Amino acid sequence: LAEQLNGRFQTFAPEFVTPPGVAVVQARRDTRYSRSKAAYRADASVRFRRRIDDRSVGAGFSVRIAPEGIGVMGGIFVPDPGELHAIRTWLGTRHAVMRAVLESGDPQRCGQLQGNRLAEMPVGWAQDHPGAELIRLNQFFLVRSIPVSFLRRRSFVREVGLTFRAMTPFVRCLNEALLGPARRSTDNGTRDVDDPIRAVG
Repeated sequence: LAEQLNGRFQTFAPEFVTPPGVAVVQARRDTRYSRSKAAYRADASVRFRRRIDDRSVGAGFSVRIAPEGIGVMGGIFVPDPGELHAIRTWLGTRHAVMRAVLESGDPQRCGQLQGNRLAEMPVGWAQDHPGAELIRLNQFFLVRSIPVSFLRRRSFVREVGLTFRAMTPFVRCLNEALLGPARRSTDNGTRDVDDPIRAVG
């Protein structure tokens, strides 16, 4: 699955191609340091994030396959304080870009924006800031739920790839905040992917 999805990423977001050995999430706890020797989880997951200096960084994509269903996600689930500050700072001036990305997406394909939200604006932010509904978020991710029965379809990988493609402008917005603009190879070198709305395809 990781190899096939990497092939999909090559066509629209090559910066997220991830070695399969890195993409596959370990499904069992490290029993060396745990009294419990039972399985930590009963699901299989793969994750795709940008690689910088052999490290996975920033927002990315994942597929979680569990008995109760399949979750296809794009974004960042638990940003650390520094990442949260960077995203909020970016949203302070670019909230209109993020809102346009979210409004232009197909909710049936890429799901809805999810995440815990503060009751009030963070300290130091005006309560009437025009980007308040986004800045108050503590998590930033899109999730699409798919029935487990999709695994039996030949179109499963294609459908996940199309969902990732639809989520890509949103994920690129987050990574612009966290990492700066992505760089894509071109015939004449590299260029910044500086417009997350138009930079897919």
